[in-house]
Amino acid sequence: MMCVLRFRTVWGVKPGRITSIGRNGSPVSKLRATVGLPASNKCIHIEWPDCAGMKPENHLKRYHRQSKNAKSSGLLKLTCKAASVDGWSIEESVEFFSGTLVADAEEGLAGKVCHGTHRNWSFFSPYNTATILTQVPELKVTLDISHHVGHIHAGVGTTQASKCPDPTNPVFDLERQFFGKQVITQFDKSKPITFVPEYGPFPYHAIELIPPAAALLAPIFETDPLITYFLNGLTREQRNAYLPKYFTVLLTAAGMNKASFYHTDVDTVTNGGGVVQGEKVAKSAPEWRSTVVLIPPGSSIDNPLTLLPSGLPSVIVKCGLAGVKKMLFEFEGACKAARKVGLRKGEDAYYVFFVGTAAVHQGKGLGGEIVKEVLRRAQRERATVWLEATTEGSMRLYARLGFTLVREIVVGEGRVGRDGLVEKGGEGVRIWAMVWRPVGKGVVDEKK
Repeated sequence: MMCVLRFRTVWGVKPGRITSIGRNGSPVSKLRATVGLPASNKCIHIEWPDCAGMKPENHLKRYHRQSKNAKSSGLLKLTCKAASVDGWSIEESVEFFSGTLVADAEEGLAGKVCHGTHRNWSFFSPYNTATILTQVPELKVTLDISHHVGHIHAGVGTTQASKCPDPTNPVFDLERQFFGKQVITQFDKSKPITFVPEYGPFPYHAIELIPPAAALLAPIFETDPLITYFLNGLTREQRNAYLPKYFTVLLTAAGMNKASFYHTDVDTVTNGGGVVQGEKVAKSAPEWRSTVVLIPPGSSIDNPLTLLPSGLPSVIVKCGLAGVKKMLFEFEGACKAARKVGLRKGEDAYYVFFVGTAAVHQGKGLGGEIVKEVLRRAQRERATVWLEATTEGSMRLYARLGFTLVREIVVGEGRVGRDGLVEKGGEGVRIWAMVWRPVGKGVVDEKK
């Protein structure tokens, strides 16, 4: 019977002592390298030594020291970025890798170390790799080549990108099944297979989600009435300067609570009037054209467990007591009342946290198409979707997509104008609470 031990990586961890990480993937303390944690609580350690310009004998001394350090972590398997020198001759590479086997045996790591392949490494060229492995047949590598394979570090590819952002998303069922059938099943079933996916659910690779999302949304919401109302204790210049930080914190909180980040970017292909599914778009581009941030049923950014790690207290401090009252009491209180009216007893819903399209790409239907992708997901899952539109234009768009108006909410009446700026006797800011239900759900519910 096949046993697959899945690990996740912790990217961008600063140098420090080697240790384990918690079951939720959070570092217990600083790590020396990238690590992962399966249910067995044993670590994979990926070493990143700087060996540019080193000769094999010097690099072997460092390798031996690092092996001693890694052994102390009680690892299950070690994948090593060793010999990252593409200038070595075949003979030098053979000398080095033969020496690593000796070091592994001395440290009790025989059979546990797998050497990675990457640009600028000895194993980057398949021809050099074949020659080296012929001369050092006991060596294990992190690569899909015959019996030498000891560990998989890979991304699940899609028809739109080399790697999908979240292999657990139902959108990628076929890709995940193909990966399991064509790759995983090729390995020796008598031993556990260790596998680190290149991408996964937030916060697996958050560095690729939060910055582009915040960079996209901050300028879009500079004139948003509700955001302006929340932050109207700041001058316009201060408010606009703060928005990137504001969105970074809110999106981090959303991600920590299982949010999905749908987006289109420069690699998106429009074909037959439809934009490719948001989470299938290549993530290599630094700028996004549009996005939807979707929080799943049962999750919320006010989760007390993620309050401090997300940085939400810094937003509270920046907004001041008046801002907190607007957000947490006035606005959220009105929204809760609307949800009580608009959602049925026991009904939980997906929450569309943010939707935005860059100004230069507006009018092309990107926002509508990406929201449709969310609705297709909800239809498959027979789930309800809830949102609050903050402009009349967005409210009309959502109505065309099948959302029903539940209640018109007014905040700041008598204190601000419709733009959210201070105005004595002003009309206040209007928000439209709306709900969408999948086709057939109402009929089923009524029969129950």
